[in-house]
Amino acid sequence: SVSFTVLGAVLVGILVFGLAYYIFWFRFRGGAAKCNDCFERRQAKQAAMANLSDDLDYMKARIAALAEHTGLPEDAVEEGETEELIKPSDDKYMQEAALPPPSYAPAGVESGSDDEMTA
Repeated sequence: SVSFTVLGAVLVGILVFGLAYYIFWFRFRGGAAKCNDCFERRQAKQAAMANLSDDLDYMKARIAALAEHTGLPEDAVEEGETEELIKPSDDKYMQEAALPPPSYAPAGVESGSDDEMTA
């Protein structure tokens, strides 16, 4: 029927226009460079994923050698440090937080105390 012929013609027209724009973009709008960059990024990512297990084994061996050289214990946390690392003691950090902020005076503005000015 006529409607299917018109629909086919419209679809073929859209396809031809899309293909023409793709060729124009690829040749004159830097499409070739963009595709090349994309393929290089994908290839680098694929190579990194393929070498990840070897790199991880190397890093584990290097860290073990450094730990042996420095004399760190196996668990790298000495007795009593676990609580301090997980939850800091309130006394030590609360005293630092309770200190008033240092007074700030812009250059050229004198403050009320001469002791602060002599340094």
